[in-house]
Amino acid sequence: MRRELPAWGRVYHLFGGTVDEKWRDAGVHSVRGKLHGYDMDFDLANWSERLSWFLARYHDLPLQQMIAHVVQPGDCFVDVGANLGIQVGDRSPTRGLKATK
Repeated sequence: MRRELPAWGRVYHLFGGTVDEKWRDAGVHSVRGKLHGYDMDFDLANWSERLSWFLARYHDLPLQQMIAHVVQPGDCFVDVGANLGIQVGDRSPTRGLKATK
């Protein structure tokens, strides 16, 4: 993975990423996704959005890699549980997509 620290989880933990109380009032912040280049807004009070903001990608990398391998241009892919759209953002033919709640 380009531009990603080895052992990023330790760095995340060191900076208090796992302590929800520290992030309660952090608000919404944007980051450009490293896999698809779209701007994404994340509520840093939410642990999963905070982790995605920190990584600039969805935190489940093996799942994203599998989707990238399986879903080809022209395929229809429905992410039924999508609330942010970051799971399939890099598979979208639409450029300039902004994932929002």
